[in-house]
Amino acid sequence: MCRHPGRLTAVVCVVMCAGFSYAQTELAEGTEAVELRYVGEVTGNAVYVRSGPSHNHYPVAKLDAGTRLQVHRVVNGWCEVDSPPGCFSLIHRNFVDVGADDASGVVNGENVLVRAGSSLTADLYARQLKLNRGDEVRVLGPHNDDYLRIAPPPGAHLYISEKLVARVADGSLDTPVRALTGSESQPERDPDIDAGGTAGDTDETSGDDGAESGSPALPETSQDKPSGIAAHTGLAVMEASLEQELEKPVEHRDYDRLVKGFQQIADGDESEQARAIAGSRVMQLEHAVTAQRSLLKLRDLSDALSAERNEAMRERTLIKPLPRPIGGGFDAVGELRVSMLYGTASSPRRFRLVSTGDKPRTIGYVEIPADLQLDMQEYLGRRVGVRAHERRLQTGDVDPVVIYVVQELVVLDGTDSP
Repeated sequence: MCRHPGRLTAVVCVVMCAGFSYAQTELAEGTEAVELRYVGEVTGNAVYVRSGPSHNHYPVAKLDAGTRLQVHRVVNGWCEVDSPPGCFSLIHRNFVDVGADDASGVVNGENVLVRAGSSLTADLYARQLKLNRGDEVRVLGPHNDDYLRIAPPPGAHLYISEKLVARVADGSLDTPVRALTGSESQPERDPDIDAGGTAGDTDETSGDDGAESGSPALPETSQDKPSGIAAHTGLAVMEASLEQELEKPVEHRDYDRLVKGFQQIADGDESEQARAIAGSRVMQLEHAVTAQRSLLKLRDLSDALSAERNEAMRERTLIKPLPRPIGGGFDAVGELRVSMLYGTASSPRRFRLVSTGDKPRTIGYVEIPADLQLDMQEYLGRRVGVRAHERRLQTGDVDPVVIYVVQELVVLDGTDSP
């Protein structure tokens, strides 16, 4: 059986999000917000993107110099931006009906909170917006036992220090190609942070949270090369090899070969600029190697868990319920309640059957066939006996659930028994 379903939470894919109705992020009383709209560019490396407009809000990701963002407004010195690629939001799994493709979902409740997800911390208290019944979401996968990762809906904003964002004159969101030489000017440190980077928050590029502490993505390559690359034949050849390698799927990229090639230039070339560019590439590629190996391990783990779960499901299908004798009792008895999972118009007509007593639990779900005309108001909230013409187990990415397809519902008083 699958004993560790939580391990699957690390398998994530990034997809496009659909349309939503949403509410603006709630800000604390007294917060000063200046409405602005412009394209900004990150000016430092390994810069934190945060879940709220302060150093006290948890970080969700890191960005490198040159990354462009859509800025909507400035809140107490923090730019409110659209969620960068790779970021995700969280929603409680009880309020989403997941489609058969496991990638689409429909919200089944009102005022359902969407929270800022983080790949850097387990925190998830920051609220981004609210969704309502019928809103569609794009499901990226499980996050933990309670929450699903979803593509950030429109209006799911994040925050980055205004000191680390420069306005872009051309207004384009396309990130330009850059060669990291190490000579870029660095922003001044926030006065609230220790000069040594040993305390407080490290949103800047120096201190304990420099580029080596994160996993920066490799910058895209292009024919529009900086002059330092174009002027050096060996470096130009390696950049072309890198561009070809990045076109392959992540698991097939030969990062080790690229690291050796760039390292030779960084160690022995006479050009200071070429050594700096090659050294920066080596650092980026080493992070990429670590990420690639972690991804392959996670895929192996996911495959093993899926195989184990499938075997457990197969064994469950071999367990046949005892047939109910003709004229026998009920297949199940409990209190009938409205189901939050099956409350949308597109869902099957199902209701939750809950045991009575000191510790109520869900017995299963009662499905009312379309041809069975029942006034459910006579049965909801009451103790009922269920006679079913079909009893089946619903399986998939959730634990198996018993579904009783109703033949007859009987309201019971305190003397009736199954």
